[in-house]
This record gives sequence, C-alpha cells and structure tokens, in this order.
Amino acid sequence: MALPRVLIVDDSIASRESLAVFFELEGYEVRTAQDGVEGVEAVAGFKPDVVFMDIHMPELDGHAAAEQIRASPDGDIPKLIALTGFSGEEVGNRAEQSGFDLVMCKPVSPDKLRETLAGLFPGNGGSSLS
Repeated sequence: MALPRVLIVDDSIASRESLAVFFELEGYEVRTAQDGVEGVEAVAGFKPDVVFMDIHMPELDGHAAAEQIRASPDGDIPKLIALTGFSGEEVGNRAEQSGFDLVMCKPVSPDKLRETLAGLFPGNGGSSLS
C-alpha cells in the first residue's frame, strides 16, 4: 500500500525543510508551502492525505487556511494537523474550531511523527524503512 501524501505548510524555512527531509527519508511523497495561501492552493493541486500546518504565519494563518480547506467543495479533505510552539486548552479549542484534527507542539520528535501517522492511517502510516 502506498504511504500517505504529506503537505507541510510553514513560514519557517528550517521547520518546513527539516520536516520535508524527514518524511522523504521515510518514503513519503512530500510537498511544501510557505504560507496559508500556498497551502490552500497546494491542497487543491497536490491532494495530500495529511497536512502539517503551522498556525502562526503571515498572509493567511493556519486557522484561516484550515477553515478554507474544510469549506472546499472537493470531497477529499485531508487530515489537518496544527503545528505550534504554544500549548494549552485554548490553543487546542481554537485549532479544533478551525477544523484541525490534531494539534502538535513544536518541536515534534521523529517518533511522535511516526506514531501520529500510524494512528491516522492504520496499516500504512508507518515508515517503509523500518
């Protein structure tokens, strides 16, 4: 079975590229976007299975981007995972209201990324290199 397609949306070049390299080494097909506007466009064109999206970005933040993705008339809505440096109930509630399926606090360990994908996509969310 093919591994899920992953989109990473983050205005931090370092965060975006390190996650992209990680998922590529794990065998995933990966695309990146540098802000929410590009992220929404990439969801429409790339059709990812899962999107890891920073919440705090210029142009269009993660909350607004998630809302736009969820409102899309296209039936193929990916799993949306919020990435943030903040934690707490308020952060989680706001992310849920925006349409995120899960919130992860940065930095996220490789093991946590693997565990999360395995939980979202049982049977094919693990690494092909394990």
